Amino acid sequence: MTTRKTDLHEIEKKLNPLYYEISLLKFRVGESSPEVRTQYRDLISNLSAQYNYVETQVNGLKAVEMELQEEQITNAEQNLQELQKNLDTVGQWIYIETANQICSYY
Repeated sequence: MTTRKTDLHEIEKKLNPLYYEISLLKFRVGESSPEVRTQYRDLISNLSAQYNYVETQVNGLKAVEMELQEEQITNAEQNLQELQKNLDTVGQWIYIETANQICSYY
């Protein structure tokens, strides 16, 4: 049981910084041109929804910590990895797009 609790804690530790990254991307998109905002609005919304899903899943697992099953941990880890992969991809696109706008401004 201790390893399951440790695994759940590790997932939670990895999840927390993703909220900051998503918030930063929201800000960058919000401060961009209308074209960029339109282009990335749905992607940001999807990232936020995916984050909320994983966060809810982790909180639910914490609530039933005593009956925690290994496949639940594995499922949460997979969802976290998928969120990280999507965030990395979308984040790169947004950083490149917003950097291009700044460069073209000057």
